[in-house]
Amino acid sequence: MQELKLLMRNGQTLCVCNSSESDRVVSEFGRFLDEFRLSEGASKEKLFIFSDPLLMVRLSEVAAVSLVFKTTESEQRQKEQKKRLSRKPSETKALN
Repeated sequence: MQELKLLMRNGQTLCVCNSSESDRVVSEFGRFLDEFRLSEGASKEKLFIFSDPLLMVRLSEVAAVSLVFKTTESEQRQKEQKKRLSRKPSETKALN
């Protein structure tokens, strides 16, 4: 899951989540990040509209943005199991 956290100038934090399993940024989040970077210093009052859920954000009101890739508990367990199954020293080397 991907979560885009928007820290607004008034101190509020907005979170927009996407259930994508991909390790790449979802296109809507990528477009927002690009628009946010390009709008810095611009005097225009640009709006960005997220489609699901419907959310309109005035880019001039956003102070900071962070993108978080979250994993479910089952995915986390699978990663931990893979780490535990690390390579063991070869038994043939121990015999020699």
